[in-house]
Amino acid sequence: MIKHYSRKSLLRGFSVVEALIGAAVLVVIVSFAAPSFSKTAAKAEMQAALENTEFLIQSGRNTARILETPVVMHLNGDRKLKQHSITFSLPDRSDTLDSNTSVQDYVLPEGVRIVSDESEVRFDATGMVEIPVQFLLVSNVHESVSERIVIK
Repeated sequence: MIKHYSRKSLLRGFSVVEALIGAAVLVVIVSFAAPSFSKTAAKAEMQAALENTEFLIQSGRNTARILETPVVMHLNGDRKLKQHSITFSLPDRSDTLDSNTSVQDYVLPEGVRIVSDESEVRFDATGMVEIPVQFLLVSNVHESVSERIVIK
């Protein structure tokens, strides 16, 4: 059976009330989806920071072994500048680590900070640590997004 519509009913469209209801439903849906998007972005940023930090720890160990000297990894955090970084030094030698060595300084992404009771990790000449050190990488966006790092 074929239905016939009059021209009036085809041209009618949406009323303002129907458009407002549709917009309100859309706003509610987006408000539920937005937090999950930001949490997903925070998790991705945290994963990148974690992988870079683990790489730096291994590089610090390797540098200590290769140069046969202690290497100190400094956990730097400046709450005012909201900038956290990991730097390295050679306490027993007058020269400093430069671009020719395997360890590079690393500034964590803006949304990630270091939380630790310790400000440095000391690797001996064999690349080992005397006292295990642990610290957290915590997201500034979602406190629930964090990673614990233990250096043994």
